[in-house]
Amino acid sequence: MNDDELRDLQERVAVVTDMTESVGWAMLVDAATAAIASKQLNILRGNCSSYEEYKSECSFSHGMDYLLKLPTRLQETLKRELELRQESADDLEGVI
Repeated sequence: MNDDELRDLQERVAVVTDMTESVGWAMLVDAATAAIASKQLNILRGNCSSYEEYKSECSFSHGMDYLLKLPTRLQETLKRELELRQESADDLEGVI
């Protein structure tokens, strides 16, 4: 990851962090969690009338889960990148 990509990631993490601290995010999480539970229950009960509906229900659940985990994934990506850069800087210090 180059410096521009790192700055972009840092900005995205800051924006997403701000978003997750809002009341709206809590409401979104509640609604998405309820929707995921409903879709999963529909799948488990065998209520899908076709394979296409099954795939649709699974895809919806997967997409909602992806959305809910995005803030954590972005933060982890940034943390890993910063750790790698620190390790590289430490390695360079050891060589000099």
